[in-house]
Amino acid sequence: MLVLPVGKDLVDLVEAGHAQLELAKGLTVLLGTVLPVFLFHPSPGPSVRINFVSISKLSLTKSGLYFRSAIDVVSGVLIFRCWALYNNRHVLWILFIGLAGAATSTIVFTNRIMREIIVLPQISVPGVLSGCTVIVPTSMWMGLIPTTIFESSLFILTLWKIGMMRDYIGTTRLSRRLAEHGVAYFAIRVVMITFACIGGSVRTIQIATNASGLLTSISSVVCSRMMFSLHELNSKPREGMTSITSDDDIYSFPEFAIPLESLDISSPTPDSRGKVI
Repeated sequence: MLVLPVGKDLVDLVEAGHAQLELAKGLTVLLGTVLPVFLFHPSPGPSVRINFVSISKLSLTKSGLYFRSAIDVVSGVLIFRCWALYNNRHVLWILFIGLAGAATSTIVFTNRIMREIIVLPQISVPGVLSGCTVIVPTSMWMGLIPTTIFESSLFILTLWKIGMMRDYIGTTRLSRRLAEHGVAYFAIRVVMITFACIGGSVRTIQIATNASGLLTSISSVVCSRMMFSLHELNSKPREGMTSITSDDDIYSFPEFAIPLESLDISSPTPDSRGKVI
């Protein structure tokens, strides 16, 4: 037996759903025009911009699948950053096990939410009304909890290691960049959880919240900015390079921002003739 929300009839639900879909379309257009400004400043190139616009269109139809993929990509970036900081294979395995547990928990929550979704009988008037009305549960935000807990642990591990490194090598450009990304991403995750919780609990904006692609677009922007900023950091001139020049050879010794224990660089020693070997 189909149970409708208290105080609602079928016509009211159809009208409310249609209004929220129109709001979702407007938010999607807004996200497709405003978010690229924050993502591409300065712009890395037209090809990446076209890819982002295609992603924005995809998020409207396949929001759930792409949002899950975007979260996995961001988690993977954070995992490898922690591995580079700790330089320990055991840490990498533990983080991958945590990611698998978070993904499994998210799938369990998603299946539970899918079973609670109510699909009303098909009502179609050609040229006026098409599709069907869907009543989604107010607990859709719970699917974000496992990944939020996992990525919060990565955030804490990153800041803890950066604080330990600061006592030995001071503050570097790379450590500042990692700390800024961690704080920014963690703050955005908190805002996303709050928005999903409030928007998913209020039925007047429930469909607009879940169908606008806002969460997907924000995740895409954060992940892309993290990658682009590291690319910009790597492309800048290496200020900490020291060179030793002999007769025919030039030797450069980089000053690493992160101590790489697995990389052993021995200092050059001059031979009896004064040539650097």
